[in-house]
Order: sequence, then C-alpha cells, then structure tokens
Amino acid sequence: MTSPEDTDYFHSLPQATRDRLGRSQNALYKGINAELINEIFDLLYQKNLDGRPRTRLLTNTTVVGAHHQDGCYLLDLRHEEQERQATLVTDGLILATGYRYEVPSFLEPIRHRIVWDGAGRFAVRRNYSIDVTGQGIYVQNAELHTHGFVTPDLGMAAYRNSYLIREMLGREPYPVEKAIAFQEFGLS
Repeated sequence: MTSPEDTDYFHSLPQATRDRLGRSQNALYKGINAELINEIFDLLYQKNLDGRPRTRLLTNTTVVGAHHQDGCYLLDLRHEEQERQATLVTDGLILATGYRYEVPSFLEPIRHRIVWDGAGRFAVRRNYSIDVTGQGIYVQNAELHTHGFVTPDLGMAAYRNSYLIREMLGREPYPVEKAIAFQEFGLS
C-alpha cells in the first residue's frame, strides 16, 4: 500500500472518503508496530523477572492536568471508558502527545495564493502543489488528507522527494517510480 499507485488511488477519491479512510488508517503510520511492541514487551518481561517493574502503561486514559510538586509530578487522569478520575504521582514522565498539523504562521502573508479545501486545509493537488497556479508552492508532510497514510512514511521519502524535485525543476534529475505495486487499488 505504500506505493505511487496507492497515492494516485487515494488522491482520486472524494474528500469525504479520504477523510473517513484517514481516520481508520491512522494506526498504519503512527510509529508503533508489532516489532516495537514486542521489544517493549520483552524488556518489561525481563524487568519483571527481578520484581514488578516500576513502569506503568495506561490505556484509554487522558491526562487532564499536571502539576510539579516536591520533586514529583502529580497527574490528573481521566479514564475514558470508565469515566473515572484519578491522580497519579510519579517521579518520571514521558509525554507522547501525538501530532496535529497546523498551518505555519509564516504563510499568512501569502495566504491569498494558497488554495484551501472546505475544512480549511491545504487543497493539495496530486503534484503536492497548493498554490493557485499549481506550480509555485509545494508541501511535504502536510497532505495526509489528500495523499493518505504514505504521507509521513519514510519508505516513500525518496519517491516524494524525487517527485517534488521534478515538479519544481520541470525535468526529472532523479527517476520517479511510477509503478511498484502488484495489487490494484480501484476498479478500472
């Protein structure tokens, strides 16, 4: 699915379909995978052999407040499914807060040159351009809603870079892969 063909297919879908698929496919690019999960499990298992590890992994829990007091962190928690509140005291804290794209403020002076979709996002063309001419302003890693989950995929970085360079130069200094998938993504 991480291929130029899937990008073409995803981009050709109606925006409502792309948005729905984007919500359902977010686990495909969030940085955690079976190998990483297994490594975390193995590490915690090894630590458990010497006694219960001090690590806690809380699911379905939102940090709704945080305070630092007497060298410790006090976290106000809300368990979403149980609809319960709790406080957790810890001396260490790692925040994995996720990622939400925001339009950089430095684009404000040229906002009128950018094409926007109905949700206030960049209307990214298949060639990664967002400006009114279709050949002056390009984005990378801001097109999840138009190009799919391959947007942040590092395995597709060389493809995206060569594609963008070709668009900007008007020639192809690096070969741009056109087809690498064995499967077909839509009915012809």
